[in-house]
Amino acid sequence: MRRIVNALCAVAAAWALGCGGGSDEARLAAAADALGKGNPPVYLALGDSIAFGYNPLVLPPPNDNVFDATAYPSHLAAILDLPLVSAACPGQTSAAFMSLDGVDKDCFQWRFERGWDLHADYAGAQLDFALDFLAKHDRVKLVTLMIGSNDLLMVEDACAGDPACIVAGIPPVLAALGQNLAQILGAIRGAGYAGQIVVPLYYSPYTSELYHQIVQALDYLTIAPVAAAFGADVVDLYALFVEASAPYGGDPCAAGLLNPFPGGGCDVHPNAAGAQLIAEAIAEVVPPWTGKP
Repeated sequence: MRRIVNALCAVAAAWALGCGGGSDEARLAAAADALGKGNPPVYLALGDSIAFGYNPLVLPPPNDNVFDATAYPSHLAAILDLPLVSAACPGQTSAAFMSLDGVDKDCFQWRFERGWDLHADYAGAQLDFALDFLAKHDRVKLVTLMIGSNDLLMVEDACAGDPACIVAGIPPVLAALGQNLAQILGAIRGAGYAGQIVVPLYYSPYTSELYHQIVQALDYLTIAPVAAAFGADVVDLYALFVEASAPYGGDPCAAGLLNPFPGGGCDVHPNAAGAQLIAEAIAEVVPPWTGKP
C-alpha cells in the first residue's frame, strides 16, 4: 500500500511542476429554443457513466429517458430550473473524450457497436460536440464535467487484479489524465466560454482503504489542481459520500446511495438518491439565475 501511495505522490509532484444514434431530439430542440431572449440559459453536462446516469439493472431501450432518474445532471437541471443538454457517455475515458482515436473503455461500444442511445445525438468525440454546442449557443450558463474514473478502471482491467501491475500502472495513467483534462478544459476556455464550469470529484463506492487512497489520488492530486488552473469549481463528492455513509460503517451501498443488486450488494453507480445528493451538492456552488442574459 505504501508503494502505491508513494508512487501516486510522485505523480502529483510531477504534475504540479508541469501544470502552471438519434436520441431524444425533442429535448435537444427544446433546449435550443430556450436560448431565445427572455428565456433561461442552458446547462451542458459532459462526462462518463455517472453523469449519464447508468444503471446496470436497466436494459437500454430505444429511448434513453429511463436513465434520467439516476443521472445527477437531470436532478441538477430540475433544481436550477434550467434546460439540460447532456452529452455524457458510459465508459468514456479522457482520451476518447477528446478523439475517436483515443483508447476507450465502453463508450464507443455503447455508441457504435450496440447502437444504444445517449441523451444527445452526435457523431464525433464528446469534446467536439461540446465545442460545437458552445459555439452555436451563447447562453450556456453552466458546464459540468466528470471524467477520469474509466482511465483507472482500464488499468484494473489490463492488470486482471494483479496488485503489482496496478501499482506500476496507476501513476502514468494519472499523469496522462492530468494532461488530458488540461487539454479538455483548455479547449473549452479557448473556445471563448468564460462561464461557470463545475468539476465534481469522484466518490469511493467501496469501503476498501486502498480503494479510498486511489480515489483520493485521482481527486485531490490530479483532477482538483487541474480544474482550479482553469477556473473551474470543484465539488468534493468523495467527502460528501464519506459523510453520508459514516452512520453505515462508511458503506455507500448500505447508506442507500448506489444501485442495489437484487441478490445483495450494489453497483458502483449512484441510484436516484445518490444522484439527488450529488445534484444538491453541485447546486450549492451555482449562483441562481437572475433572469438577465
